[in-house]
Amino acid sequence: MKVLGSEGSETKLSPVLAIVKGEIEKYGTLQKVLQDCAIETPAQARKAAEPLLLGLQETMSVTALDINLIRAGDLVELDGQRLFVTSVRHQLGEPGHMQLELAREAKVRRDYCG
Repeated sequence: MKVLGSEGSETKLSPVLAIVKGEIEKYGTLQKVLQDCAIETPAQARKAAEPLLLGLQETMSVTALDINLIRAGDLVELDGQRLFVTSVRHQLGEPGHMQLELAREAKVRRDYCG
């Protein structure tokens, strides 16, 4: 995560106030850039960057017999895990099938509530 400050001039580059690293050894490097004119110090920059380091983002794709009552946002249980349905596609037929995208609560909160 790279946090940039603001520069009053359009001809100068914004200063880099902080570079905050997450779990690079575990997940690799994905870079995000945050620019906020309210951030003025490196301490403020680090504090703003910490919640944005997401870590591993897991989703699961599942194909199952159709339950036409299941819709996005529902809570389901799979192998003892409580997961939220982020996407569902129902396929008609005899028997019907559905394709679900499932995620843990923390990922759903980050993506949809934050």
